[in-house]
Amino acid sequence: MQTFHYVYRLADFNCYEAVREYRRQFPHRRIPDRRTFANVFQFFRDHGRYPNQEIRHERVRFRNMIDYDRVLEHFEENPHTSLRRASLASDIPTRTIHQF
Repeated sequence: MQTFHYVYRLADFNCYEAVREYRRQFPHRRIPDRRTFANVFQFFRDHGRYPNQEIRHERVRFRNMIDYDRVLEHFEENPHTSLRRASLASDIPTRTIHQF
């Protein structure tokens, strides 16, 4: 996040120029959308800190582990059931179960 802030300031708060500069400085990284630079800068101005992506990912991972345990328990009790029936029984989308 600090990199976005740095590049945005270096580009004189111009989103399009910030994308070009970021692409030039970090050619092997994924190039963010132009709005990302303005959003990170605005978040920093409003809250005095950078957005913390790691916390959100940990919450998702924890929720997925709970879902995973529920699905695993369902298949242990019903080894010949289908993904669709497991989805209905556990109230977890079939696509999510398939990804486990």
